[in-house]
Amino acid sequence: MAFLLLPGIPLQRGSVAAVVLALSLFVTTYVQTKELALPDFTVYHTLEATLSTVDHIVDASRHLFIETLTRQAPDAEGPGVEETHGTPTASDSLGGESIEISESTGSDSGPYKTSMAVVTYDEGKAVEPTSRVLINFGEHGREVITTEVSMAFLSALASPGARASILSKFDVPAYVSSELTDILSRTIIKVIPVENTNGRRMVEHGKLCERKNGRGVDPNRNWGVDWGKKEADYDPNEEYPGKFPFSEPEALLLRDTATRFKPDMFLNIHSGMEAMFVPWDHRLDIDYGVNVNATLDMLHEINSKFCGEQCAVGSGGKEVGYLAHGTVTDYMHEVVGVPISSTWEIYGDLHADFEDCWRMFNPIGVEEKDVVVDQWVGSLFYALWYALGERHPVGRGKRGQERLDESLRVVEGRRGDGMAAVYALLVPVVAAIALGTRSGMRARRRRRERGADNTLRV
Repeated sequence: MAFLLLPGIPLQRGSVAAVVLALSLFVTTYVQTKELALPDFTVYHTLEATLSTVDHIVDASRHLFIETLTRQAPDAEGPGVEETHGTPTASDSLGGESIEISESTGSDSGPYKTSMAVVTYDEGKAVEPTSRVLINFGEHGREVITTEVSMAFLSALASPGARASILSKFDVPAYVSSELTDILSRTIIKVIPVENTNGRRMVEHGKLCERKNGRGVDPNRNWGVDWGKKEADYDPNEEYPGKFPFSEPEALLLRDTATRFKPDMFLNIHSGMEAMFVPWDHRLDIDYGVNVNATLDMLHEINSKFCGEQCAVGSGGKEVGYLAHGTVTDYMHEVVGVPISSTWEIYGDLHADFEDCWRMFNPIGVEEKDVVVDQWVGSLFYALWYALGERHPVGRGKRGQERLDESLRVVEGRRGDGMAAVYALLVPVVAAIALGTRSGMRARRRRRERGADNTLRV
């Protein structure tokens, strides 16, 4: 007797058991491959443990200081997303689609709010012109590995021996550590270990794929450059930009920190792949210029020394595979005017299932995690050495200004001796020569930049 288990394929009774067994094996294998990784908080820190660890690192160093910033959403200033509990929906003004608002932080009647710890490194020796660096971690809740890097970076920042040890693992010459120690003595660094604390809490409560904040807005789509534009593949569950630019307190806190601090260098640390980007995110092209060109050279060198040439380097809009509108890096570059503005993607399991978000964005196991942490802590220190030393226009400009100021201080200090009149005349002469030299250098740089643009944009 035949059984038509498959269209047009007669199977004898004896074949049924074999088919059932094959189907059973297939289903078992499929379920096993779909088994999702779960957070292991013996390997990773919870949010509360992260903040406590950061406090301990700060307390143990006389060069680290911490402040906690709190901000409410400016809902009174515009049509913000209504604060809710549970899982209601809110209509998106960009196109009418509904998105899930998963969780809210605040009282039942009050506006959505958040808090953000900012750690400052300052040896207290720096005089103007001081180099300033702002590094942001944990902008998306599910990218927990980034906050692990932030803690290791802060710990090594306070320890020259730890910095040298990490760099030596990547065969970085010893003189880099020595020069870095000098650079850091005249640099102020602000580190945000976890920007999106509300989104992080949602991940720890089981929403392992959550990247948005506590009320369903992507903090890295809420910025004012090219905000709100939707591509054909736009997914509001992944990148809902909010009701208006800077509707979210996370973006406001970071923006206000940057505009007050005026950094020379801004790094936004993410996970999901291995890459280092320069502007633009919302376009395919690179915004070539003197600083961006030099930053690309720096990133290519980091790729060679720390990534084994496996990291993508270029514009975010091209290398990541989709255009992103309203991002922090584009805003820092275009509006705040940060000379070095870059997004780093420090880990990604590109073979992970789409639903296996913990595995996709975070290394599994302590050994793999430690490898990633060392790799990117080393990369951060190398970037500081490269960008703020003599190899990048930003660093060279700072050092040139320092030398001018030192020359003027020496001349001023000698005005009290018998040649006071001579030295008094020398001060404006030295200043004029130095400033004239700087003006000439700027003019030559502008000519080179125009020439580079004409060459690179053909």
